[in-house]
Amino acid sequence: MSKLISPKELAELVSGLLVRPSLLGELDTLDRYEDFIRDIGQVVADYCGGEVVAVSHPISSDKFSSSDNALPALHVEPNDSLPSLENNVWSHYDPSGWDEETGQTTDDTVGNSALRSKLQRLLLDKQAPIPFTLLDNEGVYDPLEGSLIIEDIGISFQFDGYTDNYSDDNTGFPVFVEKYQDEVFVRVYGDVNRDDPTLVASLSNARNDRRIE
Repeated sequence: MSKLISPKELAELVSGLLVRPSLLGELDTLDRYEDFIRDIGQVVADYCGGEVVAVSHPISSDKFSSSDNALPALHVEPNDSLPSLENNVWSHYDPSGWDEETGQTTDDTVGNSALRSKLQRLLLDKQAPIPFTLLDNEGVYDPLEGSLIIEDIGISFQFDGYTDNYSDDNTGFPVFVEKYQDEVFVRVYGDVNRDDPTLVASLSNARNDRRIE
């Protein structure tokens, strides 16, 4: 008799092996861990395009997988099997990594957080949305209902009648707040026909230590 493993359960298992294999008691040597990362990357490349060229060693001397800096990194280069250089499964990660190939200069802070947040939420036990009501400042128009979801990866805001490019009507999150590279960013997806943010605002100058006395 065989075990029945659902796609979500398989995603959970593979995620655990990629991010914290020690929890499963597997991949306990760096060489074996890096081979697994390379093999998983190659599966994605075989089905979705791109060429896996290397796995680099962690930049930290900590025990591997004990922190983000102690994780190896997969190196992927573009090839002819990609649907396009600008729109593919790899394009949402390390946005400036293929700037030389595309001939563009990409701001690494302008990643596709809406899509990545949606992907990450698939692996989480989705927290119950917290509802709220926005009243019209002038009291002329009807109140607007909305909700927010608070997760480790950020805070997502949903408004009735609004959505984002990757979601069905009334289910998307056109505003997302996250911490990125030790700064707080607000990403606004103000155009339902675009998959990139229409506004990325850093709160770096709102820090207490930036006040000018």
